[in-house]
Amino acid sequence: MSRLLISVSHTVTATLLLGLATTPARAGRALLLNGTSGESLGMAGADVAVMGSSAAVNLNPSGLTQLVAGGWDVYVEPYSAFGFEHRDTLGNDDVIDHPVGAVMAGSYAQRLAAFPDVVAATGLFVQGGNALGYESLLTDFGNRDTLSANIGVLKFANGLGWKVNAQWSLGATLGVSWVRGSQKLLPETSDANTSFFGLRFDSGSSIQINGQFGVHYRPVPSVTLAAVYTSKIPLQLQSGTTTVNFDAIGLGHVKHRDARIDGLALPEEIDIGIAWRPAPQWLLSAEYNWLDYSDAVQGTRLRARNPDHAAAPALIDATSPLNWRDQHVVAVGAAYELNTNNTVRAGFNMQNNALPGQTLSPAFNVIQQREVTFGFGRKFRQGWSVDAAVEYQLPVTQTYFNPSLPLGTQSREHYELLGILITLSRRW
Repeated sequence: MSRLLISVSHTVTATLLLGLATTPARAGRALLLNGTSGESLGMAGADVAVMGSSAAVNLNPSGLTQLVAGGWDVYVEPYSAFGFEHRDTLGNDDVIDHPVGAVMAGSYAQRLAAFPDVVAATGLFVQGGNALGYESLLTDFGNRDTLSANIGVLKFANGLGWKVNAQWSLGATLGVSWVRGSQKLLPETSDANTSFFGLRFDSGSSIQINGQFGVHYRPVPSVTLAAVYTSKIPLQLQSGTTTVNFDAIGLGHVKHRDARIDGLALPEEIDIGIAWRPAPQWLLSAEYNWLDYSDAVQGTRLRARNPDHAAAPALIDATSPLNWRDQHVVAVGAAYELNTNNTVRAGFNMQNNALPGQTLSPAFNVIQQREVTFGFGRKFRQGWSVDAAVEYQLPVTQTYFNPSLPLGTQSREHYELLGILITLSRRW
C-alpha cells in the first residue's frame, strides 16, 4: 500500500498538478487576460490611465469618474489559438483540439444623483476561459491518450469611483469570483513497471473574494497619472473527484470522491500608467505591470479521500513546486481621432516568460511574450458606439524537458494567437 501511494503521489505531483494550472487559450499575461474592452485592447492594455467606461470597474475603478452620467458596455471576443502546437521526440506534432473560442463580458455604471461626485458600477467579466487539450498524444508506453486541462474564473465586480477634486479621483472594487477546474492526465494509461497511473480530476470549484484600489491624478489637463493595486485570487479547486487508473495492478479505475487542489492563484498586481494628449486629437499612453507570480504559482497540493475501492490508497496527499517567476509587462498605446465620430488605435506590449522550462507541459502553454494590436472606434447618435480591436500575439517557441511527462526526451511548445474584440456601448 505505501509503495502504491508513493507512486500515485509522484504521478500527481509531477504532472496533474502542473496541468491544472493551465490558462485559457485566449490569454495575455500568463494566467490573466489582457484588455477588457475594444478601447483597452486596441491600445494593447495600456489602459489604467485611459479608461473612462464602465469597464473601468475591472481595470481601474477611479476611471469611472470620467463618465458624464453613466453607461453600459457589452464585450465579445472571438479568437483563434491556431498557433498552439506540441512536438516531441516521440513524433507527436499536434495542435490543440479546440483552437477557436470566445470571451464575453458586460458592465454598467451610473453617477449617483445623491452624490454627484460618485459613480457606481457593476460588471461580469471572464478572467479565464477555454483551456488547452490534446486528445491523442503518443506516450512513452506506446499508446495514445488525452492530456487536457481547464480552469476558469468568472468575476462579478462591484465598484465606486469618487472624484475628489479637479485633479484627483479614487476608486475601489470588490470582486467575487467563481473558480472551476478539471483535468485529464492520460486517464487510459496504466503501467505497473514504471508506477505510472493515469488519472483525471473533475468538477473542482470555489468562490473567492478580492479587492482592487485605483487612483487618477491630473497635474495638468493634458496629462493623467494612474496607479492600481489588485489583490490575488486563489484558484482553489474544492469538492472535486479524482479517478486513478489502476488497471495495471488489477484495481481498475478508482474514484476518490473528495478531492481538492490548493496553491494556485491569479497574482497580486500593481499597475502604473500615464496618458498624455499632446494635441486634441492625439492620446498616447504607457503602462507598467508587476505580477507577483512567484507567490501566486509557487507550488500546489492535491488531497483526495474516500476511494471506492478498499485496496486503493485511502488518502492521496501530494505537493509540487512550480517556482514561477514574477512577470513584468510594459505596454504602449496610441489613439488618433480622425474626426468627432471616428478613432483609430494601436498598441504593443512585451513581457517576460514567467514559466521555468522544467515545469512546462502541453496543457500549460502560457509562454506568450509579445503582442501587437490595432483598433477602431465609431460613435453613433444618442450615445451609441462600437469599438473593435484586433490582437496578434506573436509566435514564440520553447524547447524543454519535463522528466515527469511520459512524452519522450525533449518537447517543444509553440504559441501564437489571433483575436478580435468588439464592444457595443451606450453613454448618457
